[in-house]
Amino acid sequence: LSDMAGLAAAVVAQALTLRASTPAGLAVAAVAAGAAVGVRSQAVWLTVPLLLFAWWRMREARARAGLVSAAGYSAGVLIWAVPLIALSGGVSGYLRALGTQGAEDFAGVAMLATQPSLRLLASALYYTFLAPWATWWLGVAMLSAALAGLGWSLARNRPAVSVLLVLFGPYAVFHLLFQETLTTRYALPLVLPVAYLAAAGL
Repeated sequence: LSDMAGLAAAVVAQALTLRASTPAGLAVAAVAAGAAVGVRSQAVWLTVPLLLFAWWRMREARARAGLVSAAGYSAGVLIWAVPLIALSGGVSGYLRALGTQGAEDFAGVAMLATQPSLRLLASALYYTFLAPWATWWLGVAMLSAALAGLGWSLARNRPAVSVLLVLFGPYAVFHLLFQETLTTRYALPLVLPVAYLAAAGL
């Protein structure tokens, strides 16, 4: 399955984006971000918001950074899109396969976007933040440490909290609303910010 490989590719793109201090560096990060989508499509929620954030911070070179990062992202997408479309039998074959997969993803899946309820929200939060730790008591311990770390970070290290929100906030919203949270592996990207905050809390 592509969950771990996709997360690894997305984290590489995130790291390159965080280190980018020039338009050229941001372009390299954009290539990695575009390529990561080919490993796992959900990577877009882990990489594109951060790319936009990094682009906005390049005030003096914002126009150039926007152009080269857009070109880099397009190049990263073409790396996987061209062979994938060719193997799918052309654009029509690819769109047909994409439509079938999308219909399967939405059919018979309980998600908050289509069936909003407090019970489903509670279930989604459990499978997102407790279930990945295998046992409830370890999950409670990690979340308790993470909450302490969040409090400490808000008091002492607010920029880190802002970066965490950009890194993982969009994916968290997408995951809770549009994914089958019962499938715990979909929550793997959200283990990273919890682990970081737990380490800060401890």
